[in-house]
Amino acid sequence: MTDFLKYFKNSLFAKIIIVFFGLFILLAGLQMLSHQYFFKQRHFPKMQRNSSNYCSYLIEEMGFPPDTIAAEKIAENTQLGIRIEGRDIKWASQADLAEFKDIDIPAYGESGNIRAGFDRGLYVDIHKNGYRYLFVMEKRKEGFRYMAELHLSITLFFSTLFILLIYLFLRWQLKPIRTLHTAVKKLQIGNLDFEIPAAKDDELGALIKSFNQMIAKINSMLRARDQLLLDVSHELRSPLTRMKVAMEFIDECEEKANLENNIRKMETMIAEILETERLNSPHGGLSKTEFDLIPFIKDISADYSARKPGIKFLNFPDMLTFSADRQRLQILLRNILDNALKFSAKDGYPVEISLREKHDEIIIEIQDFGRGIPETELPFVFEPFYRIDKSRSQKTGGYGLGMSMSRKIMEAHDGSIDIASKEGTGTTVFLKFRK
Repeated sequence: MTDFLKYFKNSLFAKIIIVFFGLFILLAGLQMLSHQYFFKQRHFPKMQRNSSNYCSYLIEEMGFPPDTIAAEKIAENTQLGIRIEGRDIKWASQADLAEFKDIDIPAYGESGNIRAGFDRGLYVDIHKNGYRYLFVMEKRKEGFRYMAELHLSITLFFSTLFILLIYLFLRWQLKPIRTLHTAVKKLQIGNLDFEIPAAKDDELGALIKSFNQMIAKINSMLRARDQLLLDVSHELRSPLTRMKVAMEFIDECEEKANLENNIRKMETMIAEILETERLNSPHGGLSKTEFDLIPFIKDISADYSARKPGIKFLNFPDMLTFSADRQRLQILLRNILDNALKFSAKDGYPVEISLREKHDEIIIEIQDFGRGIPETELPFVFEPFYRIDKSRSQKTGGYGLGMSMSRKIMEAHDGSIDIASKEGTGTTVFLKFRK
């Protein structure tokens, strides 16, 4: 029931249908009120009076005691059904005529001897001189109530059909909105390599064309930025190499150590930029091999054994055969482990690595218990050069390229990387590989 209400709350189509259905209910209610006022309150008493007077006149024509021959002639001439019951008579003009006990109609007048009204058909029931007369003015399938119910059923059927057709028509007309919603979701996860087909020339078609133009413009800007970074990175390699050669002729001192440290950092940043670009290139594909993932992860983790608070393994099987690019996977795991240890308290809980194997995927889960990431920052952690620390101090992080490159490596392996974090509690990184 909750999912059903949530669907109506979040669905534009459902809201439109509710509006149409509400209008239909309103019109049906107004029709019933008008029927109540114009028929029951104004015309129904007149109908009772006229039909009762007419039937009383027919009773006079039959005589007293009632003459069944005269009654049969009246029934034949007026096309009415007549039933007479009394002390010495029980007669009906038709064999299948309704019984007195089957008729439920209101009384007319204060005496209580006359009843007249609708019970699917139109009936008049009169007690007079010890006899009881039933006049069927309209049969059940010819009466006003039957026709009203038939009319209501037909109205409901065609109204439901009309609402269904409107719903299908609106879904067809508003299909570009659903397509646009899917495109926005792709855009939200950073996928810009798509174009929405614009099959219509109306306002929604124009909106989709504008959206495609916006995506193309953003894509062009990002490619220009990436190309600029790539060109700058290539150009920086030569002066860095000359600087390293020149450093060999400088005597050992604190200034030389600082310069060498800065040069190494620049080389690391350039290597990350070029590695990311290679993953984007059609010629920079993976070199996959099959290997045992368990010792591979433990060997990489052993390099961090001296760093506090340490690393702990959970739910590791004895063996797990895996196919991946070892070099890229090593870069990926080193980057995530380095971040987890960097942002963990040295006297806190160790970083935990666990493995989960499902029927269609392998999940590597790396969890730290450090300071965590603010919820508002989570959507941006995979953006190139994005740093949570706006001061961009080297003491609190690298250059903001590691997580961007990690996502590229996971995408190249046809996998995904997700982050869950709570400020003050810690961060968990999920690496999901398809088998």
